[in-house]
Amino acid sequence: MNIIKQTPTVLTLRGRRNTSGFTFMMLLNVPFLLSGLTAILILGEVAILTCTRLEPSQVACKLTNGRLLGKQVTQIPAGKLQRADVSVAKDDDDGDTYRVVLVTETGTIPLTWAYSSGQRGKRQKAEQINAFLANPEQTTLTVRQDDRWFAYLVGGIFTLIGAGATWGTVTAKSLTTLVFDKLSGHLSMTLKSWVASETKQIPLRDIRAAEVVEGTDSDGDKTYSTQLTLRSGNPIRLPVVGGSEDHYKIADAINTFLGLNPKSR
Repeated sequence: MNIIKQTPTVLTLRGRRNTSGFTFMMLLNVPFLLSGLTAILILGEVAILTCTRLEPSQVACKLTNGRLLGKQVTQIPAGKLQRADVSVAKDDDDGDTYRVVLVTETGTIPLTWAYSSGQRGKRQKAEQINAFLANPEQTTLTVRQDDRWFAYLVGGIFTLIGAGATWGTVTAKSLTTLVFDKLSGHLSMTLKSWVASETKQIPLRDIRAAEVVEGTDSDGDKTYSTQLTLRSGNPIRLPVVGGSEDHYKIADAINTFLGLNPKSR
């Protein structure tokens, strides 16, 4: 916070927005939001495999994968589907995940885009498909895997956390300008966020002093903060940055302008 105007009747101070803090918070918040949306839009998938036996050894299938963004239909011509297997994605930290894959003459087709937990359920679906292929008396088959409820639940939680934290960061107001005006007898304080601003006024007679509060951090180093102490006892912290000289310069300028006697250093 710097002095940008000083006359016998007006003292104006202006501070900078904490862009580094804003950037740091957004880097923390946005991944939650993106992870949640990704889970909802991509992992929230329902897969339906329908197969029809045309001849004892001729089976034609259709795989429909539906998501919020649309659906994809994959046709498997008669006689091309050979078997179903379970594919494993190894992860030493979070545990293995699985998905059913359809093995055809031309390659493999995953039943679902994403891997998920639950090996037993995936094995049962693969066995169900293989049993159908081996049983010439079974004419139709429908296999369904719906991962939407889990993806929507987890994705919704992450989305709400990320959206709430992002909105809180964007709308958080910080003190940017102070105008001490002897003619009006008021202190005008402008608080701005990244989406709005507001101005508050306090009678100058309600200000007891501008004070520098000294302290120590976790490493034992000295810290400084400047505040306006009101006669009610409530403090208003000023966004002063820098060393002790910067804090005392601002506090002394305010006290001198208002003719106040702060506590001794």
